[in-house]
Amino acid sequence: MNALALALMLSLAAPEGETLSGGDPQDSKKAAAHPVPPWAPRDASLGVTINSPMVSAQFRLGWQIAFYERRGHDLVVTIVLGTGVALSRPTGMTAHSQHVALAGIGYRKVGPLINWGFQWGIGGNWYQALYPAFPTESRVVVYTEGRGQFGLRLMKHFVLGLFVGYGSPVQFDVRFPGQTYTGGLMVGLFADWR
Repeated sequence: MNALALALMLSLAAPEGETLSGGDPQDSKKAAAHPVPPWAPRDASLGVTINSPMVSAQFRLGWQIAFYERRGHDLVVTIVLGTGVALSRPTGMTAHSQHVALAGIGYRKVGPLINWGFQWGIGGNWYQALYPAFPTESRVVVYTEGRGQFGLRLMKHFVLGLFVGYGSPVQFDVRFPGQTYTGGLMVGLFADWR
């Protein structure tokens, strides 16, 4: 969160109306017009979540609404929907899946070639854990997730890169062992067409 505050202070210190290219701010806004409608997702990611001994494949779609843009520094509101399914599980568990809906904030440093940033969100995680000898767990828990990302701009409106992050339920209940394997270390690829 300190990095977010630092980025905001640095961007506020910049002269008013100055753009990354040094040209007219109106030209910059016209150039930044996006060919994708605002209601469409702006990023997608594919990766794995590692919570030993469980490894889960995960997929995320994200929406970003900028509330502050200046000289390549963007502060955004994020909305993320995603799903994941276990590829390997602990002994005694036959299946595990999790589905998330999160809202949060993020920072993006937008450059002509290198783009990086981070985001944090909180919301719900509906997970299901199946066991041969116990009742199925199917619960919704309060869940938080954060990640950093680094990518290269391949086209005007397309960035491809790597992300790393961590997700976890806000509170654990020992009566539900499947919750222990919800979230974990996340790594993978992202594409951003913002």
